[in-house]
Amino acid sequence: TNTRLHPVQERIAKSHGTQCGFCTPGMVMSMYTLLRNHQQPSEEQLLEALGGNLCRCTGYRPILAGGRTFCVESDGCPQ
Repeated sequence: TNTRLHPVQERIAKSHGTQCGFCTPGMVMSMYTLLRNHQQPSEEQLLEALGGNLCRCTGYRPILAGGRTFCVESDGCPQ
């Protein structure tokens, strides 16, 4: 979008998943592609989509927290 962050960017930022920013573009694009193919992905789909991206700063927890906000509600993927 031209005037504001995309929801994927916004949720990763709100969950503090952009510590150094080096991995962020790959994480954002992987999550964006996942959501284009699955509007409400499962946590397993989220983990698979992000599996090829390496992050050395945040430890993945905040990135996954942002991604989980798009997941269908289940025991492993809370809203």
